[in-house]
Amino acid sequence: MNFIKYFLQLLNTKIYTNVYTLIIIIVAIYLYHSNLEKVPVKQNEVITFLDSIDKRNKVLFSKIDSLDLKKANQLKQLDETKSHYDSFKNIIDSLSAVDALERLLSESRQLQD
Repeated sequence: MNFIKYFLQLLNTKIYTNVYTLIIIIVAIYLYHSNLEKVPVKQNEVITFLDSIDKRNKVLFSKIDSLDLKKANQLKQLDETKSHYDSFKNIIDSLSAVDALERLLSESRQLQD
């Protein structure tokens, strides 16, 4: 009910008061928005911060790449060692005890040299 009374009172007021009120509101909104836009943005700081993040990412990715390379090399070496061990084990299993002992002794001498 109060809203309806206020609305009817607004319609009964003279037009020039409504225009002045509208102008004051528009000026207030303009000043408010112009002050918001004047907030200083430190673009250089933001750009340098983003650049530093980019540099850190590059360093981390290079470390990851080097770790992947080391891992690949170690896996390759492990596969070679396993295959050498398996072939050597098959040879020893197929020989007689004396021949296997001679083979093991010759291999151990080669490893010591």
